[in-house]
Amino acid sequence: VDEAYPYLAKRLLTDNSPRLRKALKYMVYGRGTVFDADRLIDLLEAFETFSANAESSKSVGKHKDKVESDRTSSNSPFRPPLPPFGFPTPPALPAPSPARAFLGTSNRASLAGTNSNTESREALKFIFSSEGEFFREFLVDEIVRGIDAVSRLQANSTAKTLGLENMYIPVLLPGAVKRALPVGPEVSEEDKLVVENVSKILAFLASGKNGHLDTASVVSELMPVLPELATELLPEVSSRLVSRTAARTIRDIYVRE
Repeated sequence: VDEAYPYLAKRLLTDNSPRLRKALKYMVYGRGTVFDADRLIDLLEAFETFSANAESSKSVGKHKDKVESDRTSSNSPFRPPLPPFGFPTPPALPAPSPARAFLGTSNRASLAGTNSNTESREALKFIFSSEGEFFREFLVDEIVRGIDAVSRLQANSTAKTLGLENMYIPVLLPGAVKRALPVGPEVSEEDKLVVENVSKILAFLASGKNGHLDTASVVSELMPVLPELATELLPEVSSRLVSRTAARTIRDIYVRE
């Protein structure tokens, strides 16, 4: 099972079938409503393992093909085009030097290989890729929940610091069940768990391959996709946050507990 887990993680994170998406949600949330950050990090690390193994296998395959090509070229005599009819055939010439034959290829390979020394995690690049669209949707939901929970935690803390935790704001709306709301909003244990889990995920994604982050390098790597993603995600996060806040306010005012 351990050996197959990286492949299973890759399937769970990238497969679009409803059955596997449901399995992914169950694996991350279990029977609760708050996702398990540690389990999600394990899943993303397994995905990175699969990606690294696939890249390693691809590199080994290319190396074998190149070695076989070199061996074939060195064993095969090089013959120029056949001369016009009536002239003697010149003797076979040695094959060109392998170093000279592959000079251009090695230069191109060295340029292409610069992308392998990236600082950002493979999981972060996956989230920003086209394959990560479904996971990105999930992450946006959790970020919105995290921002909402943090804002209420901060408001609650500020109210306590200023000695306003026992003060209430009157509600003058018609049909309101509650006539006043506390200055410091209530904060549940679930809210605290959401903040903790979102913080864990963001710290994991920002940790870089070696456990530390070169911000300039990561931003440079992701710059081609950041403008498009910002245009797509920021309005979505703002819209969902406003909807969530409005829904909770209406529930607090008009719904009896």
